[in-house]
Amino acid sequence: MLNLVRETLEGIRERSKHKAFVEAAMAACALVALADEEQRLSELIIRDRVLVRIDEMRSIDHKQAVKIYDSFAQQICADPAAGRARAMACIDALAQDQEAAELVIRMCVAVGCADQNFSARERGVVEAICRRLNAHPGDFGVYDI
Repeated sequence: MLNLVRETLEGIRERSKHKAFVEAAMAACALVALADEEQRLSELIIRDRVLVRIDEMRSIDHKQAVKIYDSFAQQICADPAAGRARAMACIDALAQDQEAAELVIRMCVAVGCADQNFSARERGVVEAICRRLNAHPGDFGVYDI
């Protein structure tokens, strides 16, 4: 009986960590995609490709992840300051998980480079995300030309 309770609690803890990762990843992607105030199709395609790759590593609900992304994108468009603050707060949840933080940063760089133009605004957003996740932007190719 005690093992069943322990396994159930571990499952709940894992799902909670997983949900935090998906929310942080989608928040970060929305921040980068909207950094230059325009979501490009190439950025959304990269987001979807990244979700497929993540799904291979961790089981995620692709449709739910896209809904989370859309929610962040709408909030950022409706009230940029509050939307960005909320997105960054979700990203903060990964600061203690280096593996997840690095994956999110790599996703951000991929989205930023999707249209072959990693703009200064997109680069600035990725730098801010790196700072929140205690990572150096140079370690992820943010400054590579």
